[in-house]
Amino acid sequence: MAIEAVIGKRIEQLREAERLTIAELADILGITRQTMAKYLAGKQAISSDRLVVLARRFGKSLDWFLEPEESPSFTLMFRAEQVDGDAKEAFTMVRTDFERYALANELVGVKTAFVPSSYSVELEGAKGLSDGDKKEIERIAEKQRLLLGIDGPPGVDLFAALEDVGINVAAFSLEDDIFGMSAYAPKWGSFIYVNDALRIPEERKVFSLAHELGHLVLHRDRYVCSSEREVVYQSRRKDIAEKAADHFAGCLLMPRSRMERDFGFAKEIGLPHLLMHKEKYKVSVQALIMTLHNYGMLSPSTARALFSQLARRGYRKKEPNPMPYIEKNKRRLAIVQELYLADRITVGKIAELLGTTIVEARRLAKEWDCLADETTLL
Repeated sequence: MAIEAVIGKRIEQLREAERLTIAELADILGITRQTMAKYLAGKQAISSDRLVVLARRFGKSLDWFLEPEESPSFTLMFRAEQVDGDAKEAFTMVRTDFERYALANELVGVKTAFVPSSYSVELEGAKGLSDGDKKEIERIAEKQRLLLGIDGPPGVDLFAALEDVGINVAAFSLEDDIFGMSAYAPKWGSFIYVNDALRIPEERKVFSLAHELGHLVLHRDRYVCSSEREVVYQSRRKDIAEKAADHFAGCLLMPRSRMERDFGFAKEIGLPHLLMHKEKYKVSVQALIMTLHNYGMLSPSTARALFSQLARRGYRKKEPNPMPYIEKNKRRLAIVQELYLADRITVGKIAELLGTTIVEARRLAKEWDCLADETTLL
């Protein structure tokens, strides 16, 4: 890294720690905001005289400005379970993104962290969930609906609902067949990642979000710091914890009382009936079938027959009557926008915090500037 870039990053780190705007830092040196922005971006070398001014003002040595920026140490805890090595690269990308989100929260001054209630559930089933396991998980899911404020009509925007209570939700596309991932820390709160690839139906993304919330609620003891042991993503569908998280997701999205109201009086539940209700609940047809079966409203043979019909019609991975795309990352964008309009971050920092390109960061900055100008005129 060029020395200009190293110094620029160090000055940026100092500015963020002191909660100064770019303009305020420029005033200290008696230069324009534009020149200060070039220093921060590493596009222009700062003179030694000005560097001395900053060093004296903030109690730093000149050597401090020449050392590479210190990496923030966010103690995030992930589920520590084994998987093949193919997922490790994706895991690293998600962990890095979680750390960016934690940094954005810190810069904007978020002082409280939301971590969902956790439960220690002793499952009775060895390979599958017993009826008692299912009822206990259902009870826990009902409590979470109340705590999260989603105990209203079905089909709530779960992405927005979780962000509203302070759960950090990140969504971006990965080529790997990883649908979701989660982490938490007492200081930074809870983080859930959902693979936002276009090939994945939106219904599946909603279920993945609920599934990862299930892990945070049911399996908190399986989350450890990476310093304790190697932490990698776990995706074995046969694992009892995965089945428990799946059942939690079904109960959260499709509570029994609502399902009994919509399906309880049907003499026969067929695909037309399911298609009519999937939009209402914002879930996949497969999730509806499985949840109805778990509630005892569909026999095993009927559930198998419905799954077979879906497969014959080409809907094993695709979704019939798919729901439209859901806008995601709204809270995160709002945080970064607030920081930028307060003149606390540069375009380069926008790209870093959002994990995007400089070109996209410039586009966002221009859009935000225009909105701010229109608001001022009003």
